[in-house]
Amino acid sequence: MAKHPRHMRISELSEYAEMPLSTIKHYLREGLLPAPIRTGKTMSYYTEDHLVKLGNIKELKQSGIPLASIRDSLANDAASSKNRASADTIVTSKRESIVSAAVGLFREKGYGATKISDIAGRAGISKATFYQYFGKKEDVFLESVDTIFYDIGSGIPEIREERDAIRRIRLRAMNFLKSHSHMIEMFNQLRGASVTGNAEILAKLEEATENLIGPIRNDLEMALQQYETQPFDCTLMAHLLLGAVEYFLYYREEKNDDLDLLLGKILATIFGDDVPGRTSEQQEEQ
Repeated sequence: MAKHPRHMRISELSEYAEMPLSTIKHYLREGLLPAPIRTGKTMSYYTEDHLVKLGNIKELKQSGIPLASIRDSLANDAASSKNRASADTIVTSKRESIVSAAVGLFREKGYGATKISDIAGRAGISKATFYQYFGKKEDVFLESVDTIFYDIGSGIPEIREERDAIRRIRLRAMNFLKSHSHMIEMFNQLRGASVTGNAEILAKLEEATENLIGPIRNDLEMALQQYETQPFDCTLMAHLLLGAVEYFLYYREEKNDDLDLLLGKILATIFGDDVPGRTSEQQEEQ
């Protein structure tokens, strides 16, 4: 059987179960299947439980067991499935395509520059369909933050293949500031949403923070192994560096200083004057 979405409309359930819609509706009326998850008067979703039960019903019928007996044998299991399914977050193939499109656009352009029409266009749906799954742009942002902030430099060969830890930190910072500074805007968006004290949003903020500082911490731990320098708390230093990058974005706008020069000064402060990749101009200033 082909891979199916976690949640399906009845037409999709019919396709994956290879069973007519009329038969599925008959089984629902007869109580052989648990009620679907309803998100509106005309919006219902079915889960893998429904798909499995349809397969079981088909096998039992082929064995000659009447529907009444099948209903009795499935009744208790159907009730438990109904309770379990009602607690799920609705995740369908369309919803997944919306989230995927949003992640790509948020990473490329940032939260503020991305419009709902942009997300709908990339997902190949109408704005009306978007609103069937998400009430506003912030909703799809909050659902996708775990992916948005995942190791940004992992897809850049120059960073991934660099074996010198300090050079890698430098490359990571340069790439972030030149191409991904809008991530700070989205990070602040998440921080703002977290002031409500919502436990789920707070957990997402913690995960996003870890996704941002984790690669920096790993590079710092590697640098401690490669260079003779005073040991320090790599997690704390990763947080401080992230904060420094955020501040630097505002500092650069006012001072219009050379990005590479300032990065060299920051790294020299941490690791000493002999950090790799420093220009002769930077060395002369010391």
